[in-house]
Amino acid sequence: MLYSGETENNESKEAQKIAKSFDNCIRGAFKVDLRICLHYKELFYDVCNVEFARNGDIEKKCVSDATKVMLEGKCILDQIVKLAKLDDDAKELQVLNLQFCGLKGAIIGVRFEKTGRGYVAENVGRTLRMPIEVDNITKFFESVVAALLLVKERAEKNASLIEASLNRDSSVFGSQSPTPNCTLLKTTWLGPKPSSPKVIPPLPQTFLC
Repeated sequence: MLYSGETENNESKEAQKIAKSFDNCIRGAFKVDLRICLHYKELFYDVCNVEFARNGDIEKKCVSDATKVMLEGKCILDQIVKLAKLDDDAKELQVLNLQFCGLKGAIIGVRFEKTGRGYVAENVGRTLRMPIEVDNITKFFESVVAALLLVKERAEKNASLIEASLNRDSSVFGSQSPTPNCTLLKTTWLGPKPSSPKVIPPLPQTFLC
């Protein structure tokens, strides 16, 4: 299921509830340009988010969108772990989001650090370049389409994990497995609101260890 046009990332709502600035104002959920979701019993679960900027030369917009894509990926990853009731095997998970600025794009992956100390955000593959000449169309199909299929495959895999867990929990007897307390999950820190850049929310305890 696709959602476009500044709709809210459901997975970020939980993080927003606990992320308060010093003036006690609760931030709203992330506004996402394009959401790819699992639709299950009238509810929607994000598995991939995409951000678009018309002009790739606007550095501030590109940097803020990249930060946003990484945070969205972290929220989606956390939600998958909670819904699928994963523990140490969550280290094998990865969420792939997309960012496009002008005629260039990037796949940004978010996963757990192998020792369990935190999260890793990284570019996956090469920069995606839209063709501006007829001669570049073949190269476009060889690289960009292959990259999009990689994102699609990962999104479908994560959606299957969520759906399988939801099916178990909605069965007649419910899930027969205890819910593990995943030690990999860390608090989401959203940083200052754009309207109040000098108001810094308290850092999570994990930042201070």
